[in-house]
Amino acid sequence: MNIQNLFTRNRATLKLLFVGMLSIVMLIPLSMIRAVIAERQEMQQKAEQTIADRWGGGQGIGGLVAVTSTPVARTDNRSYATAEQWTASVLTDLSINVALSTEVRYLGIYEVPVYTA
Repeated sequence: MNIQNLFTRNRATLKLLFVGMLSIVMLIPLSMIRAVIAERQEMQQKAEQTIADRWGGGQGIGGLVAVTSTPVARTDNRSYATAEQWTASVLTDLSINVALSTEVRYLGIYEVPVYTA
C-alpha cells in the first residue's frame, strides 16, 4: 500500500482533522484578546471612578419635602396622654430650570464626560 494512495482515500478525513486542529490553535489568540479586552474595560472603569472622585462624585436632584406634626391623643384605662405624629409629604410635580453642559476629562487613553451646571 502506497502512502500517496492512503492520502487520496482519506482526503476528507485529513482535511477535517486539519480544520479541527487549526480551530483549536486559533482559540489561544482569541483567549488572549479577550483577556486584553477585559483588562481595558477594568482600567476604563477605574479611570471613570478616579475622575468622578476628583470631580466631586455623583450628584442627586431632589425636591422639597413638607414635614408636619400632628398631636395624637392616646388613652389607656386610667390615663390620658398626647403624642406627636410626624407626616412627610412629597411634591407630586417639580420643575427645575438648569443650564447643563458637558466637559470631557481625560485620564490616559480614556475620556469621561462630566457635567457642569
